[in-house]
Amino acid sequence: MKEIMEIGEQIKACVNDFKPHEPILMSLRAEGMMDRHWDELATLTGEDIRPSEGFTFAKVMEMKLLDNTDGICDIGEKARREYGIETMLAKMKSEWEGIELGLKPFK
Repeated sequence: MKEIMEIGEQIKACVNDFKPHEPILMSLRAEGMMDRHWDELATLTGEDIRPSEGFTFAKVMEMKLLDNTDGICDIGEKARREYGIETMLAKMKSEWEGIELGLKPFK
């Protein structure tokens, strides 16, 4: 059991080391990230970090994006909220499509 506990402790230490980096990664993968958000990120960081096939966590560390964690998280959150609003608006439009509003003349 001692060996298993040591392995568990090592894994726990790795997870705890990774935790501070999670918010930036979640923000970069936020649903609703549009070109305007990537442009904001480029302005903030001085780097064009649009998603590409070779973009990895190692690249995030290499670009020193962790220095801008708060700004990146703000932009990711904004993208998430805008996406939610756009999704709700599209749903409302589809629900109201085909419904006619009849008005009667006043006086």
